[in-house]
Amino acid sequence: MEQQNSDDLSQFVTNNDFNVLDNETLSQNGGSWSTAAREKKRHRANTGSNSEYELSKTLSDYENLSLDNKLSMLFQEMKGVSSKVDSCLNLQIKVNSIETTMSDHERRIKLLEYKSVDLESRCRRNNLLISGIPEERDENCFHKISTFLREKLEIDPCPPIPRCHRLGKFRHGSSRPIIIYCLDFRDTEFILSNARKLRGTHFHINRDFPRGIVDARKILWPQYKRLRQEHPNSKDPAETTVAIAFQEEESSPTRTS
Repeated sequence: MEQQNSDDLSQFVTNNDFNVLDNETLSQNGGSWSTAAREKKRHRANTGSNSEYELSKTLSDYENLSLDNKLSMLFQEMKGVSSKVDSCLNLQIKVNSIETTMSDHERRIKLLEYKSVDLESRCRRNNLLISGIPEERDENCFHKISTFLREKLEIDPCPPIPRCHRLGKFRHGSSRPIIIYCLDFRDTEFILSNARKLRGTHFHINRDFPRGIVDARKILWPQYKRLRQEHPNSKDPAETTVAIAFQEEESSPTRTS
C-alpha cells in the first residue's frame, strides 16, 4: 500500500511539474501529502518594471543591465524629468499670473491714493493758513483775523469766515498758525491776491494743502526758484513746472530689462 502511494506521488509530481515541500501538508487517503510548488517558472517578457530594473540605482548596477533595461530605465527617468518640468512650467504660469495681479493692484492702489489726495485738496481749497499773528491765552481768533485783514491787507469789511482756530498744541514763546475757512472760494482767492502786501514782513499766507502735497512742494520749491531765476521773462507757471518734470525724468536712472 505504501509502495502504491509512493508511485502515485511520483506520477503526480512528474505530470504536474511540482516540487514536494516539507512544511505544509495535506491529508489524502490517510497519508501525508506536501504542498506542491512550481519548479520551473515561465519566462516573462521584460516590461521595464522587473526587480532588476527597479533596484538598479548605482552606476555598477546600471552597467550590468542589458541594453533593453538601460533604455527602459532612461525612458522612465525621462518621464519623471518631463513631469517635473511640466510642474515647474505650471508654477511659473501661476507666478506670472500672481505678479500681473499684484502689479494691477499696486496700480489701482496708487490711483486711489492720487484720487484721495485730490479729493482732500478740493475739500481744503477754501482754507487758508495765516502765520505770524502773535498768540495769547484765551484769545478771540475771529477778532484777530478781522483785525489782521483790515490792517495788513486792507480788506474791509471782513469776508464771512464761519470757522477759524489755531493749529497744534499751545507752547509758550511760539505763535501757532491760524487756519481759516472762507464761506466763498472767491473770498479765498481775493485774500491770496492781496498777500503780496505782506512782502518784507513776518506774516505769511498759504493754502491748506494735504501732507503729501506739502512734502512734494518742499522738494520742488528750490528747483522752482532756480528755474524762475534762469527764466525771469517766463510768465506761465506751467512752463516752469514742465521744466522741473523734464529734469526729474532725465535725472531718474534708466530702467534696464
